[in-house]
Amino acid sequence: MEVYAAKAVWRRCENISSHLHQNHWLLVGDLPISNRTVWLKVNRRQFKCSTCQKPFSEQLYFLGNRRKYTYRYAFEIVFASST
Repeated sequence: MEVYAAKAVWRRCENISSHLHQNHWLLVGDLPISNRTVWLKVNRRQFKCSTCQKPFSEQLYFLGNRRKYTYRYAFEIVFASST
């Protein structure tokens, strides 16, 4: 799974950067399919801010910072444990 935006916004200085610093490939847990574990291979790119020169990771809408599972998987776990 890849996101194809050519730019990312650095939250600290609100600068838009298109300078790709490096790629981080992650294995992320998602909802099971037919009772089988699903792992997504996700490329979370790291950009470098042209103003402050600090590297930062792009924000993915389906994945929180430093998380190894998707939002929908987390919601499913919470829902299942509350019933």
